[in-house]
Amino acid sequence: MCGVLIPCRNTGDGSSCGEEPPFNGKINDGFNRIAASEDEFRNELQNVIVRNYPRRTFNAFTVFADLTYEFIYDLHKPEFAKAANIMREVASEMLPLGPGDDLFGPVTERRFHTAKTAAREYEIPVSLVNTVSRNDSNSSQNGRALPMLYHKSFFEDINRRLSANGVGITAAKRRFKDMIERERASAEIAISEPGESLPLHVASGELKTSYGVVWSLADEGYLAIFAADKPKPHWRISKADIAAFRHRYISGVELRQLLGRRKSKGGLLPEHDFTPIIRRSDVGEDFFSRPETMRAI
Repeated sequence: MCGVLIPCRNTGDGSSCGEEPPFNGKINDGFNRIAASEDEFRNELQNVIVRNYPRRTFNAFTVFADLTYEFIYDLHKPEFAKAANIMREVASEMLPLGPGDDLFGPVTERRFHTAKTAAREYEIPVSLVNTVSRNDSNSSQNGRALPMLYHKSFFEDINRRLSANGVGITAAKRRFKDMIERERASAEIAISEPGESLPLHVASGELKTSYGVVWSLADEGYLAIFAADKPKPHWRISKADIAAFRHRYISGVELRQLLGRRKSKGGLLPEHDFTPIIRRSDVGEDFFSRPETMRAI
């Protein structure tokens, strides 16, 4: 008997239900493992998510990998629309997805946060969220399906406490608001003027730091990273954002290189205690005020 999710096709060659490619003539490993019942389909989706977690972004293409491509062109068909709804439900029950996210359609309700998604929602630096959560005796992950996920109520409580105590987060919240506005503006500019932004790996070279540090700078509200869909899903930073950041900050790597070059040329190397503005403990690299540093050396 055919299952509710995988349609049969009468090909005339005697093939039985489940043996024929379900659509588009494609057979991928993910779809072949799906049994013809909703319960087994849900179980398989859960297994796929566990195998693909963690990811930096939780969209359909990274969560469900090849399985996504098997559905993407057939979602208008009733049987596949039903499958997509189940995929969205399962992902929402396991991953830090919430309103504003899209997974074969908008996600309507949030269940879980990571420190990163909580930071975005409450406009608090990830480093501060992590510090408070590590010291919290109530950091229960009750109901979580995957590591590093907390029920949304946990971060709601952290946000209330931080806001009530005013732990120096006013400036950080302002940074986040500015950053999010830059992300929106940059994404719009990228559609009409693709030359005004750089891929993330190129941008990290311009900033004289690593790929991971760039992500951490975004987690702290310093850099705006936005998603671009063409030619394929990838991440970019506007050239204006890169120029503004380099005007204000110099990385520890670049500073050491600069001081080393000056010393090697026989110039006097001044003794200065440079104080980082953005700390290694928060983003993985020290960043200093470029204007003050340049004046000092």
